[in-house]
Amino acid sequence: MTMDAKRRAWVAVGAWVAIQLVITSLPGKDVPITANHPWDWFIHAGMYGMFGILLVRAAAASGWHGRRSVWLLLGVSAYAALDEVHQLFIPGRDGSAPDWAFDTLGLAAGILFGRWMMSSAAVAKWLR
Repeated sequence: MTMDAKRRAWVAVGAWVAIQLVITSLPGKDVPITANHPWDWFIHAGMYGMFGILLVRAAAASGWHGRRSVWLLLGVSAYAALDEVHQLFIPGRDGSAPDWAFDTLGLAAGILFGRWMMSSAAVAKWLR
């Protein structure tokens, strides 16, 4: 994979993190949708699922082996916990352990799906 492709993959990860930080930093009154549970949990899982897919793509572009997926999961799960704590300080928002659990479940699903996609030569070629 070329250096440009690797750079684009990591830029996509950084952009996703920036989007997440903006969304989770919005005061409760400015959040465009109000989702009640369990829909809120699907949103959490979806956001972190996409994060996992983008991370696996960038990791594969950088030559990381699949064994490092566990470290990606642990590191980003810790980031998700910090994000939930961060939301405690945002007016009208809250952080919770169930939200963090769904962040982590979505992340795990995204990493597994990303690994499956990158293991398919045709799909991996398309993602590069």
